[in-house]
Formats: sequence, C-alpha cells, structure tokens
Amino acid sequence: MVKRILRAFNGEIKGVHEAAYLLGFFALLAQILAMLRDRMLAHYFGAGATLDIYYASFRIPDFIFTTIASLVAGSVLIPFFQKAFEEGEASSKKVIDEVWSSFFALVVFTCIIAFLLMPVLIRLLYPSMPVESQALAISLSRIFLLSPIFLGFSNFLSSIIQAHRRFALYALSPVLYNVGIIFGIILLSPIFGITGVAIGVVLGSVFHAAVQIPFARSIKSLPSFIF
Repeated sequence: MVKRILRAFNGEIKGVHEAAYLLGFFALLAQILAMLRDRMLAHYFGAGATLDIYYASFRIPDFIFTTIASLVAGSVLIPFFQKAFEEGEASSKKVIDEVWSSFFALVVFTCIIAFLLMPVLIRLLYPSMPVESQALAISLSRIFLLSPIFLGFSNFLSSIIQAHRRFALYALSPVLYNVGIIFGIILLSPIFGITGVAIGVVLGSVFHAAVQIPFARSIKSLPSFIF
C-alpha cells in the first residue's frame, strides 16, 4: 500500500489540466491546514503578547528566505535544469552541484551573520518592545533561521522535481509544512511553550524538503556540496 502511494506521487504528470487540478487540490488542503494552525495558535496562546512576539520573530528569517531562497525558485532554475538534463546525467549533476553549493554557502553565511547580530536587529526593528519580550523574540528568531536553509533546499529540490514533471511531491510539501507546525502546537508547546511551536516550524520546513529527497536520489540528482 505504501509503495503504491509513493509510486502515485512519483509518477510523471504530462497533462496541463491534471497538473492544475493536483496543484489546486493540495493548495486548498494547505490553506485549510493553515487556518486550522492559526486557530490552534489562538486557542493555545490567545490573542496577546506571546503571539505578537511569535509573528514578529518571523520578520528577519522571512526576509532572508524571500531575498535569498528566491534565487533557487522553480521559475528561475527549471529552464536551466531541463537543458542540463537533456545534455546527460554528468552535465546535470555538475550544474546541480554548482548551483546548490553557491546557494548553500550564501544562505548559511547570511543566517550565521543574522544569528550573531539578532539582538541588535531585534532592538532596531522593535525599539518599544519590552526587554523580556525582546529576549524571547531573539530566541525565536534564531530558531527560525533554520527555516530559510531547509526551505531553500526544498525549493531547490522542487525545481529538479518539476523539471521532471513530478508535481505531486511539490504540491504535497506545503501540506507537510503545516503538519509540522501543528505537531509543534499540540505536542511541543505544552512542554516548551511558544518555543515548541518554533521547533514545529523548523520540523515543518524539514518535512517540506524531506518528502522530495527520495525522488531526487532515485534520479541521481540529489545535490552535493563542492568547492
């Protein structure tokens, strides 16, 4: 049964309408889970200072994601990957490794700098925030800095997967992202508080990428870091 499900998600989708219906279904499912996630956050923490700090802590990691991880978005890389795949396995692997290594070095370096400067950045962004709240925002933001790395990796893999017309795995990733956050809310927040939700966000970003790894490995396109 599990193998059949995996084969269904790994199957190539050639029809435009079939791909559109599939992407639309999973997009709707992801939005439903997102609404459930937000409702659960309000239920567990209330509409107060804790949630304000939680959402404020996304600001710097989200900025890194939107500015750097967009470099490996499908709209940018898919044409290059399709051309490389046509030239053969050796050529495609070379392109994949080179692009991934450049992106990985850039995003990790940026996240390390942001991690070190987070106290300064939080004070600049939220000068009127109480000191205790700033300390929590710094802690959460530092945890969230893992997300641009994992989501960037996921975007990179999704470009490879979409170049092979495997849209189901790409569509499933946002669903699993929300599942990870909900897991953090239900199981981790009673133990760690709002930090447990932050851990759930990171888990969601790991799930976002992990579901695409088996197919990338099966076509020998899993990226390796090279200098």
